[in-house]
This record gives sequence, C-alpha cells and structure tokens, in this order.
Amino acid sequence: MLTYVPTGQFDLILFRESMYHVPLGKVKATLERYSEYLKDGGVFVVRLFASSAERADGKDKRRPAAMLGIMETEFDVLEKARYDVPGQPTVMVFRPKARLKN
Repeated sequence: MLTYVPTGQFDLILFRESMYHVPLGKVKATLERYSEYLKDGGVFVVRLFASSAERADGKDKRRPAAMLGIMETEFDVLEKARYDVPGQPTVMVFRPKARLKN
C-alpha cells in the first residue's frame, strides 16, 4: 500500500481497514499521495475501530483515534458515522481540502 501506484483516477478510493498498515507518521503523506489519483470531487472512505469494548474506561484506542484525528484535521470530512456501541467502527468519508486557485 505504501508503494502501490494506481493506474488511473477514481471517484472513490476505499481504504476500509487498510489504514492500520500505514505507520502513524505516514498517514498524512500516504493520503496526500493517493489524493493525486482522485478525480475532481472524488472521496476516500475509511473504516477504523477506534472505540474499544474491552477498555473499562471507555476511551478510544490511541492509534486509530490518532489516525482519525489526522484525517479530520488535514482533509475535508464529508461524513462521519460512529456507532454508539463500544467496539463498533467509525466510518469516515473525506476528500483533500480545496486548493485555492491563484
């Protein structure tokens, strides 16, 4: 995933859980690289299990929560759904931030 080069441009790039395989320090760069393969208006879809049914304190898992934070900060989030039941996934639809034209 870190070295794959897509063969075209797409309306949708579906990552689902594959982001778990990206080192936390490379999440932004990886998504920026894949942004080049999105058509205008194209989106990414990611699903991460950030909440934990196993944690007694109810806090999110650190790494997936940090990944979602990067996506929310560095990209335009169109939709985000999180189940109220602990241990269920968060699904996010997002795209690169609009670039200002000079």
